[in-house]
Amino acid sequence: MRMRNRAALLIGLLAWTGCRDEPVTPVPGVQAQQAQPQAKNKSKSGVPPAAEHRSTRGRPGDPPPALMRLGAPNPMTSSPSQIAAFVKRITGPEQSLTTFMYGEYCGWVLDLDRLVEIGMAVPKHVQTEFFDGAAHGYRPDGFETANLIARIESAVPADYRRFFHDGVLRSYTEKVRGDPEKVVDFASDYASRVEGYGPFNGVRVGLQRAYGDNISEALLKAAEYPDDFQPALFEELGWRVGDGLDLARLSREGLTKLVPESSECVFAQGVARGYVLRTEMKGEIDWAEISKQLTEYVEPICARGAWRGLGWAVELTSAHRAGEFSRRLSWMKDARQRAWAEEAMVASGQPAWELDTQKQPE
Repeated sequence: MRMRNRAALLIGLLAWTGCRDEPVTPVPGVQAQQAQPQAKNKSKSGVPPAAEHRSTRGRPGDPPPALMRLGAPNPMTSSPSQIAAFVKRITGPEQSLTTFMYGEYCGWVLDLDRLVEIGMAVPKHVQTEFFDGAAHGYRPDGFETANLIARIESAVPADYRRFFHDGVLRSYTEKVRGDPEKVVDFASDYASRVEGYGPFNGVRVGLQRAYGDNISEALLKAAEYPDDFQPALFEELGWRVGDGLDLARLSREGLTKLVPESSECVFAQGVARGYVLRTEMKGEIDWAEISKQLTEYVEPICARGAWRGLGWAVELTSAHRAGEFSRRLSWMKDARQRAWAEEAMVASGQPAWELDTQKQPE
């Protein structure tokens, strides 16, 4: 991909996950949503509700500018082979990011059967990215648990069902504005009916999207949830803070004082993850500055959580490749900090909030 296309993609990705106010102007290739046989209808009000795992803030269902700049095919009128060809054209790390973003857009405008048809056509090595994205755009028409589970289990390949179960819980959490009693009751019942499935990933993203624009309110709301939900919720809300690139607000707004002591360090882990991922997306990686920011604004007792959050971000952007991960941490000279960062690769595939982020001696 030529450099100007890479720059366009990074700018578009930044807009998709962060800048909510960027206008969307349809261009040839990807059109604004029109009625199609297999398209999913908008809400009755005509305004699509806000559409993560790759943590996104949620955007309406219009085509992301980055996809439009790349000439992405309209998923409602293009064949699966045409869409697969588009994905194959994207090279390097941008392919994973683009596939996730395209999947999220498809999740808004297409029904489940069509999503699966397209997902199984894209290259195998990015099918996870497509289905993960699609599930982040997926919004069920209702919340009858048995019917939803049966539909997902029958339509979606086994490897990708968990994403859509997350999508159900995320969507429900947004719908009820994160009401702890309603969410916990619904999510716990739902998870109990799906073998080997836990409710935390879907709920954490739903709460972040419902309240993330007012992070103080979001933190207070998260503290109302049962203890077993809190690590996931606070890690995700930490991501939202870090994603804003203004770590000074941790002390300026007294955010850390709103986090229960038991979740302080998993919150710090999320802050570091979000900060590093957003900096990466901007193409402005300066590891010395990142190290300075984390050291200055994260409490020393949560240093392990912060450096593991950095490692988690690098693990994601290294596409889970151990060699690339190690190369990208070669700047780290502090053996203890690097060991903490490397724990993220050792635990690859384990939910971030389940990692041990124990406090360090003061």
